[in-house]
Amino acid sequence: MNYYCIPSCDKCRAARKLLQDKSIDHVEYNMRKDGIEASVLNGWIEKFGLETILNTRSATWRGIDDDTKARIASEPYEVIMSNPAMLHRPILDLGSELKLGKEALEWLATID
Repeated sequence: MNYYCIPSCDKCRAARKLLQDKSIDHVEYNMRKDGIEASVLNGWIEKFGLETILNTRSATWRGIDDDTKARIASEPYEVIMSNPAMLHRPILDLGSELKLGKEALEWLATID
């Protein structure tokens, strides 16, 4: 499992703790420091849709100017990588599905 996070995010810290406490094998990616490979992000967009991975209810999203929001459909990788906090987080990439935000925490809590 690939775990994408922003270390200062409370939900990401909670997810990391669950991953460690339950000894769940994973690879961690700091979205600010490591970024997200273009092929990975574009794959998520193709498979799950941009509207699924963007957190349009967040303060981060509300703080983004209208021109940048308008560019996201044509330049999603560039726009998202300029501010990865606009994504739901944490992101658990299970290959066939993504677990995002609160759903990721709830899912991790169910694993024995």
